[in-house]
Amino acid sequence: FTALVERAPKNAVAWSDLGFARFFAKDYKGALAAFDQAIGLNPSYAKAHYSRGFAQLMSARVTDPADSLSASIRLSPLDPLMGPMLSNLGTARLAAGKLAEAAELAARGARRAPNHSILVMLAAATAMLVDDAAAAAHWRTVALERRPDASVDLFRQAVRYGDPRLEDTVCRAMRQAGFPE
Repeated sequence: FTALVERAPKNAVAWSDLGFARFFAKDYKGALAAFDQAIGLNPSYAKAHYSRGFAQLMSARVTDPADSLSASIRLSPLDPLMGPMLSNLGTARLAAGKLAEAAELAARGARRAPNHSILVMLAAATAMLVDDAAAAAHWRTVALERRPDASVDLFRQAVRYGDPRLEDTVCRAMRQAGFPE
């Protein structure tokens, strides 16, 4: 992707793709710089905003990913990835200690993508964090209907937050919601 960016330095999609490549190589600083370049070239590029917020969330960057994730939702309200966008914004709010907002966003994300078992598991966990056992039980049932092997370990294999405290909080809440280890 570096060669593509060199050939088309004003192409926001190329910069965003370079950001993905750097993110998956665990070069978070480089990924964020590439996403910033994509956004600078096209401030309306929702995917670049979402990708930047996701990279911030997964790499535990000091900056709050909520602004980038909120921008992606605002710019692309009919996006087929709205479920993950809402759920990741919920996770960002959770990391900021805003539990009620986190639970509401995670539930909205799970409703938008009910077949995405990881999002549904997150909705169950955030419901537990706000002491809503009924909602947690509902989301746990939905997750297990979609994915009978849904477990804390499955979640950890799929999602590795850069902040170990955030990951521990979510996994502890999943256990409390009744997911097996």
